[in-house]
Amino acid sequence: MPFRRPIWWQARAGVGATGGVRIPITLYDVLTQFVVRGASLEEAIAAPRAFCTGTLEVTPESSWPIADADYLRQIGFKVLTAENAVASAVSFNPKTGECHGAMR
Repeated sequence: MPFRRPIWWQARAGVGATGGVRIPITLYDVLTQFVVRGASLEEAIAAPRAFCTGTLEVTPESSWPIADADYLRQIGFKVLTAENAVASAVSFNPKTGECHGAMR
């Protein structure tokens, strides 16, 4: 009998990014929005992202809410502004046959 993969194994989405050291956190941010928070693929890619390596330096994107950046400054973070990694994603719904893609 040939090996049969369980239905949950089938890939439904793919995510990638460019941006050097910012790639892992970008992928984490996108997947958190998409999988954990239930955002659409387009919403997950469009959501503002911030980059931090575990120091007191944090780099939110320019679209990050100003009040949130101010709060980070108040509690001791050095807030820098820059663009983060470029993320792209595609999803497939096997029930409807629809594909969606997004990039930013």
